Amino acid sequence: MLDKEYINKLVNNEKEKIIINRRELHEIPETGLILPKTKAYLKEKLENMNIKYYETENVDGIYGLLEGKNKNKIICIRADMDALPIKEKTGLDFSSKNENMHACGHDGHMSILLTTLKILNEVKENLDGSIMFIFQPGEEGYLGAKKMMDSGLFENIKPDIIFSSHIGNIFEELDNSEFGIGYDKVMSSLDKFKLKISGSESHGAEPHKSRDPFIPTAEILLAVQSIISREINTNEKAVISFGKINGGSAANIIPADIEIEGTVRAVNEELRKYMDKRIGEIAYYISKAHNVSIEYDYTYGAPILENTNSLVKDFIACLDENLDDKKYKVLKNPTMIGEDFSYYLEEIPGFYYFFGSKKLTDNKYYSHHTEKFDIDEDNLFKVGYINLMYIIKYLNK
Repeated sequence: MLDKEYINKLVNNEKEKIIINRRELHEIPETGLILPKTKAYLKEKLENMNIKYYETENVDGIYGLLEGKNKNKIICIRADMDALPIKEKTGLDFSSKNENMHACGHDGHMSILLTTLKILNEVKENLDGSIMFIFQPGEEGYLGAKKMMDSGLFENIKPDIIFSSHIGNIFEELDNSEFGIGYDKVMSSLDKFKLKISGSESHGAEPHKSRDPFIPTAEILLAVQSIISREINTNEKAVISFGKINGGSAANIIPADIEIEGTVRAVNEELRKYMDKRIGEIAYYISKAHNVSIEYDYTYGAPILENTNSLVKDFIACLDENLDDKKYKVLKNPTMIGEDFSYYLEEIPGFYYFFGSKKLTDNKYYSHHTEKFDIDEDNLFKVGYINLMYIIKYLNK
């Protein structure tokens, strides 16, 4: 009964609803771990489908279990919920109604999962297993996955495997409507650091009376970049980027303090620790040379995302069996973009895949986390279809 023709028919019947849900979610973007409007929207949809759910404490996470014939075999699928603090400039009829924006495709992720659950709920009596689902807040830098786990996410329901996906334009080599998945490490760790360089202020016309923090700051900015270019094997993938600098109040005043912040990405755990150590050392010795003080704080965020290779192989087989156009790629190199789904994969076997869903705006494909980012909502149903076929394949094998 649950062959690809039948499932494809069910998904095709939901095409329009996927787009409607995505647009309604796109209008109410919320950031962080507390997402009252988004959570209320999802709860209403789940209740309308008679799907039981639970809510995590402290963060606005939602999860549940669709029970098939076998409660001892569980596959889990996750969608992220949060948006970004970006003022939208797409000009869409359903643009954000507030100062935030779904600039990373999470509106599409939620809509796809809602449709996936609707169809699974209709066919669950034909499944030799059960499906756990997770709607997770705080993926955008708030480590929502870890916080949901810390709130007891897997205490009562522990899946055998877990998977998720990302739509958009993360891997440029993926064409529109093309799937992509990689073996081993596919996404980097996601860390951040802060430096505060403190001297003493003076009038700009009398620099000798100050301990100017600008000069050591400039040297630190340049020297830290040499870690990548001169200390790390060129075969390794690693990134150190500065993204924020703050200091000073007027053109003619040398300030006492300057603060700078940056991000560190790696797909090698030892290299990750090495960059932490070297940033601190470089900042310390440069500050000493200029007679200023330094405060250094390094925050380890989401770990390296590493797929379970046996499950990747199974998923590729699913793509091969169910995509008539065979439109998929096996990704060769990891991206330096991070994802807190990696926390789940530290505890549960699983994988993360990608789907090309990009839309031209002003004759350009805008990248994630930008004010004109958009997705091709007409192809979202294909992700739902593959999710369903993989879940059925896994549970009924």
